[in-house]
Amino acid sequence: MAKTSKIGPGPDVLLDWYRQNGRALPWRINSGRAPSPYHTWLSEIMLQQTGVATVIAYYQRFITRWPNVEALAQASEDEVLGEWAGLGYYSRARNLLKCARRVADDHKGIFPADLAALKALPGIGEYTANAIRAIAFDLPANVVDGNVERVMARVFAYDQPVNLPAGKKEIQAIAGRIAPDEYSGDYAQALMDLGATICTPRKPQCPLCPWRDACRAYALSLTETIPVMRKRPKLPLRHAAVFVLRDEAGRYLLRQRPASGLLGGMWEFPSSPWDKKGDKKGDKNNLAGGFAEDQAAYAPVPISSLYKLPRKLVHVFTHFRLDLDIYVNLPSLPTEISAKGSWFYPAALPALPTLSKKVLNEARKILGDTP
Repeated sequence: MAKTSKIGPGPDVLLDWYRQNGRALPWRINSGRAPSPYHTWLSEIMLQQTGVATVIAYYQRFITRWPNVEALAQASEDEVLGEWAGLGYYSRARNLLKCARRVADDHKGIFPADLAALKALPGIGEYTANAIRAIAFDLPANVVDGNVERVMARVFAYDQPVNLPAGKKEIQAIAGRIAPDEYSGDYAQALMDLGATICTPRKPQCPLCPWRDACRAYALSLTETIPVMRKRPKLPLRHAAVFVLRDEAGRYLLRQRPASGLLGGMWEFPSSPWDKKGDKKGDKNNLAGGFAEDQAAYAPVPISSLYKLPRKLVHVFTHFRLDLDIYVNLPSLPTEISAKGSWFYPAALPALPTLSKKVLNEARKILGDTP
């Protein structure tokens, strides 16, 4: 029996439920396999702000290509970004590689179990460190993600916004008070699964919940209104023009973003600055004359020779929404044209972020190029 505080629901009924109903996920213990800190860490980094269904295929490709942390530490950044393409939040991929190299170099390829040592590694914060400590090492830890926040808010009928710092801190404290001293890995994963499959954001399946009898929100008929969320402000809007330029050999012009910042190190189609009010600079009749601070980044062709797609492309980032006008060149550009960037044949395109993939898919409808 797991030892825990007398406050709130006990862990045993939740653990029993988990052992019968827990999700079968490729990074979890199965067929007697011992928990792997590498697998746990890799999955937790991928799951940051990304759903399980999306992560599974990426995770399986990563462990096939890099079966352990030492193998991943030997990879290049371009290789890791290439496998990560489409998963978003690319700083995670860069920190993933930095962390692998640190573990390989400073820890002889063995992840530390100490909480402070884990948090000192690149890309590992409070939640991820606790998750690795609990799941991979089965040591006491307070593992609180969005699913756990929701479960705790409902069980204790917490009526303050949980998406504000004060609310997060209080929920963290509540979860820590009822966390057991034993079976830490199973308990952490049980809470995650309870939130993901039963105590869902909308229409929770309360009759199936192992903690239903202890849940104050259920007793008070408040499960649809708890957790309380402070309404987020409307995302600011930015505008830009993006240029899908293809030469007579069928190659596309791409440029590489700076290593740091949004979509760092990824390849993209040339575009104007992502301006809050639209690009007002320079002579818009010439790509080399007005669409970027670094004018040499664009092919020197007049806009009058380009075709503007009739529909804007809208892409939503975490902190802003981007509206793009897409321009394509018809006919193809001469192969000897000079432009800053690199030309790629369709079959040899580098890893592209989701935004660039969307742009290319729209342009292909006009250009007739097929993937």
